[in-house]
Amino acid sequence: MCVMSRSWIVRCPLVAPVAALLLAGCTAPSAPDQLSALPPGKFVRLPALQTRLDPAQLNHALLAAALFHETNRVRREHGLRPFRWLAPLDEAADLQANSIALDQTVSHINLFPALLTMSERLDRVGLPRGRAGENVAALPLLDVDSAHGIRITRRDDQSVAIDDATGRIGQPHTYASFAATALQAWMDSPEHRANILEREFASLGCSGRVMKRISSIEMIACVQVFYTSPSGRGR
Repeated sequence: MCVMSRSWIVRCPLVAPVAALLLAGCTAPSAPDQLSALPPGKFVRLPALQTRLDPAQLNHALLAAALFHETNRVRREHGLRPFRWLAPLDEAADLQANSIALDQTVSHINLFPALLTMSERLDRVGLPRGRAGENVAALPLLDVDSAHGIRITRRDDQSVAIDDATGRIGQPHTYASFAATALQAWMDSPEHRANILEREFASLGCSGRVMKRISSIEMIACVQVFYTSPSGRGR
């Protein structure tokens, strides 16, 4: 059974004909410099991590890498081996992030019948079915705490989001702060946390896609796909 929290995060214990034109828009963009493969010390020094998210020009490769490296930071903090990056897992995560963004439903079930389950998405990206898991979430692009309640008002002919508890106007996250917020939300949920800290998972892929506005707030659909091949290795 899936569990949904107030933060709109979902995790299911999953082991487990769409037109080519539609699928072409649902694959992760290539990252020539392979940001997720960078040494963590080098990645965290990238100036681009401190730029604010722009929904019209979201750098999907950078966001995916930020989620990947932040997940490994948490793993190391708990004395665990960091995940290996596999590009096909980013593609599998992106297939589901696009589905959530299009369907406006935080779910492990894909909008497209040929990609319905995580196992089918792994098939699509060319990975054999091994041990796998998936975390999904929809989180505000703004640095507001949804648990506090968010009030939308107009200022200078623009919609602004105000944190009801603090009165602070929300600003777009940076790539670094969004990744940290997403990981904290997942770690605060026992079932999501179990995936992140699972010793048997060897590899990880991530994605984030902009959703349509909900109550005038831009949301980002985030997905992590955890994986160990049938041989017990990363791939």
